[in-house]
Amino acid sequence: LASASQTNSQLARISFVARGSALKRLQENGLRFVVKDPSGKVSQTHNVAPSQMNPVPSCAAIAESGDRADYVILGVKTWQVGDAAKDAMLCLRDGSGCIVTTQNGVSAPLDVKSACGNDVGLLTGVAKIIAYREETTDGPLAACRMAGEVPSTLIVGETDSA
Repeated sequence: LASASQTNSQLARISFVARGSALKRLQENGLRFVVKDPSGKVSQTHNVAPSQMNPVPSCAAIAESGDRADYVILGVKTWQVGDAAKDAMLCLRDGSGCIVTTQNGVSAPLDVKSACGNDVGLLTGVAKIIAYREETTDGPLAACRMAGEVPSTLIVGETDSA
């Protein structure tokens, strides 16, 4: 996603919704994607400057700017899905936008429907990845992915409407 937004801003415009110190770090220093091999050695890094991303405090901030999202990927803990989905509804494109869940377990799609109603556009995702936010106190916010023999994937599908 980061590469797509840098290569062609018309192809993909990506906003990152964050709060507190994470938002401040994104606004001031941007984001660093780090790939580590199974031993923990860094094998790749990719930096995204603040000017190449759109760090905002909420989806409401995106909507207030006049932008609308085709997709909002919920990258939150399972217990945060309902509130995050309500926030996502504020910036979804009317009638065609979709919320994409990425949480472990089966409750996330149900939590989205409970929070937003049965008519919300919803795709259920399964993320096969070992990733974490690296704990650093300065510079870009770092998102790390552990490389391995199985490639990281995000599988997305429609929910059963029955």
